[in-house]
Amino acid sequence: MNDIPAPSLVKYSNPILIPNSQKKQVKQSPPNNTEDILNAILLPREFNHQKNQLQIQCVSPSPSIKQDVLELQDKLDKWLSQRLARETGLCPIREELYSQCFDE
Repeated sequence: MNDIPAPSLVKYSNPILIPNSQKKQVKQSPPNNTEDILNAILLPREFNHQKNQLQIQCVSPSPSIKQDVLELQDKLDKWLSQRLARETGLCPIREELYSQCFDE
C-alpha cells in the first residue's frame, strides 16, 4: 500500500476515506452491477493519506467522450517521450503505457 497513488493513464474517481472499523471487512458478494464488475476487472487503488487514513480510489465508471480520448492520446504521447520509450522493438515502458491505455 502506497502513500501516494502512482500516476496512471486510467481515469479514477475521487478517493474515498475508509474508516478504521471497515478496514478489515472484505466484500465477498459476486459482482452484480457495472461498477462492481469494473472494480473486479481493474482493482481499486489503496493508499494512506494522512495519519494512516486508508483511502480507496476506484476506476471511474463514467463513459468516455471524444475529448477524453483526445486528451488520453496527448497524455500517452507526452509520457512516451518523457520516459524515453523506444519506437521500435520490445520496450517495457511502451508496453506498460499501452496496457494502461487499453485498460482505460
